[in-house]
Amino acid sequence: MIYINGVAKPKLSDLQIDADKDWQNHTLTNIKKAVAAGQPLTIEQMIALVGYAWTGATGENACHALAQDADYVYAGLLIDPAKVIKIDKVAMTTSATWTGAAGENECNSLTQDADYVYAGLGTIPAKVIKIAKSTMTTLATWTGEAGENTCVSLTQDADYVYAGLEIAPAKVIKIAKSTMTTSATWTGATGENACGALTEDADFVYVGLETTPAKVIKIDNRLRVPHF
Repeated sequence: MIYINGVAKPKLSDLQIDADKDWQNHTLTNIKKAVAAGQPLTIEQMIALVGYAWTGATGENACHALAQDADYVYAGLLIDPAKVIKIDKVAMTTSATWTGAAGENECNSLTQDADYVYAGLGTIPAKVIKIAKSTMTTLATWTGEAGENTCVSLTQDADYVYAGLEIAPAKVIKIAKSTMTTSATWTGATGENACGALTEDADFVYVGLETTPAKVIKIDNRLRVPHF
């Protein structure tokens, strides 16, 4: 084995390679010739050999969001309809794909827990899709009220998903995981527009605004339901 950034990778002589696999326009024959001739490999050739890159199929463009668990990376694509690709970390290949229904476009954000991936869509009104990891199918959907558009950020805790909306003023929607319905809403003051980022801890939700200058709002979440 060889080690790259502390991660064990096979030596060239140990590789088991599918001769028919597409190596991003670098054929296996040419890579073998380069190695035999002592020529340095390109970055693309090295990536192909050590399995560092996942590449989408035709039409799978514009990765705009990522989440991960112990075994998989989930890639949200900013396309119509939206897609979330479940990528095996070891092989860096597609394990399964969720595709949005008609009108479920532009995956802007992702978050995940033990059993589900949540996809925030840039739709009008905004949508958050609860996707079962085991099947990569839709289990439930939250849809915003009139004016609650364009979910661009997500975070989550044990019981709730928090959806940040890129509107003026900004909004953060607290969504109950069990029912995928709105539990509470935070609305920014005048000038506190466009929630671009979210994170949370045990007691607070932190909201990053796309303002000039930037702002980060600390929202008290200790009282839980129904306060926010």
